[in-house]
Amino acid sequence: MPNRADIALAAIKKFLRHVHLYEVIDGGRDFRNRVMGTDVFIGKGTDSTGKLLSEETCEGARTRLGLPLRRVVDTGVPLRALTQRPGKNEYHVFDIESIWLPLGAPGSVDQVLAMTIYTPRSLMVPQARTTAFQPNV
Repeated sequence: MPNRADIALAAIKKFLRHVHLYEVIDGGRDFRNRVMGTDVFIGKGTDSTGKLLSEETCEGARTRLGLPLRRVVDTGVPLRALTQRPGKNEYHVFDIESIWLPLGAPGSVDQVLAMTIYTPRSLMVPQARTTAFQPNV
């Protein structure tokens, strides 16, 4: 398992806007967000850099982030996730793909490096039905 120092940020520069990095607190009972790329911020809705996951006010966000983080810490293996999330209205959806990578010394996950791509997808908007008015003659 690589350490954080093994990751050369210059090598992944073009992907940094999709990256988020978490420090494992108390064996995975909590997580501190150390880095949140701009595209992750936009998809999530708030910038939580420096905050604990337990401080997240949105229960859905705590769950969406907590599940993969705890799984990676518990297993020590990478995790890939695919999901969809509603957008600004019922006709917009985000396809979301993420990968979660454990970082640390062998047998100890100290940080989790994640990369998330939000791909907006517009659903077809139903066309309004128009019926010509036909008066009774």
